[in-house]
Amino acid sequence: MLLQICVVLVSYNMAHKVVCSDTEAKCRTRWFNSNKVSTEGDSEMLSNLLKKFPGQICANPVGIEAQTITGIKAKQTGNTYHISTQGFKCLNTEQQKKPCEDYKVLFICTGTFCSGCLTPWFDDDDETGMGDYEVLSYLLMKYPKETCTHPLAIEAQTLSGVPAEQTGNIFQVHDATFGFACVKSEQKGTRCGDFKVRFTCPEESCSVSTDCKTGWLNSDSPVEDGDIETLMRLQMTFPGKVCTAPISIDVQTVAGVPAHLTGDIFQIYDNIYGFACINTQQEDQTCEDYKVKLTCPADFCQECRTKWFDRDDPNNKGDYETLAELHQEYPGEICSDPIGIEAVTILGIPAYQTENVFQVYDATNGFACVNAAQPNKTCADFKVRFTCPYLFCTAM
Repeated sequence: MLLQICVVLVSYNMAHKVVCSDTEAKCRTRWFNSNKVSTEGDSEMLSNLLKKFPGQICANPVGIEAQTITGIKAKQTGNTYHISTQGFKCLNTEQQKKPCEDYKVLFICTGTFCSGCLTPWFDDDDETGMGDYEVLSYLLMKYPKETCTHPLAIEAQTLSGVPAEQTGNIFQVHDATFGFACVKSEQKGTRCGDFKVRFTCPEESCSVSTDCKTGWLNSDSPVEDGDIETLMRLQMTFPGKVCTAPISIDVQTVAGVPAHLTGDIFQIYDNIYGFACINTQQEDQTCEDYKVKLTCPADFCQECRTKWFDRDDPNNKGDYETLAELHQEYPGEICSDPIGIEAVTILGIPAYQTENVFQVYDATNGFACVNAAQPNKTCADFKVRFTCPYLFCTAM
């Protein structure tokens, strides 16, 4: 969903697969404990776990970790054990000092298991104070419509796209049950990176077929108190173009720089209230001039929809379904000022569930996916449709 305009993409659609050094993103399951320790020891074998927890573990994991049920790493327990991607086993007959502990295991997966039903990327915390915390329970409270209560897997990477396992940081928590935590005091000679996470959810969590994005909205400039783009102000300034309960919010400067890269301090930055940057809270006493884009519930895009348009394919530079080009090729079929846009592949897969990176995806400019911007593959073939003001449909 990109356009050749130099817009730096920051959107919850940054849901593109993070590519590791071995060309595939890795995701981590929750912890599994299939049975209690017995007189023989403890066994957490993949074959048994796949039967007991169908659909919750990949069939061919690339890694495994083991801890006691109290959180002590297996290598620190003093037990002798056997571990591989096929599972974990500790036999009492092989112990010299004490019997086997009760263990739980976590698997590291790749491929389609990690990319089925994906949430947006979440960066709820910055690496300040005690570290960087992206905890599932808190994310569920803040983004109740964007994540699931029982994720199958989790991925973590820095804001610049480096997979967590390649940073050299030590993680106190990194699993699909609890989320992610990097504690500053536990690092050796370094500090925590600034991380973002996303979850793989059960397929039933992806019941909404598409996401619905507004155009870029800019109701204020920072010439007085600051730049105020609250939801209430946006609804007053752009009546009919702002949903009442956005799922998420993206913020950039008018030049296209993501808000988190500007160095400004934000008084408000969430999907419930909107965005606000106050001049007096900034070191130089001046906020940048910002614009915002909202991701709305699917019903916001349903009232006055155009047909699906697929004017381009990704054979050359990428897939460009820009509003300007669509107006030229389909005169009169799209309103001049859409209030929403949806994008899916020609097979019907929502854009945010693909592995592609989108430079542009908004109702103001349309959609473009540039092949050169993809980590390891070309863009999919996408189609788009727009939501127009209701009068556009009644006039046709």
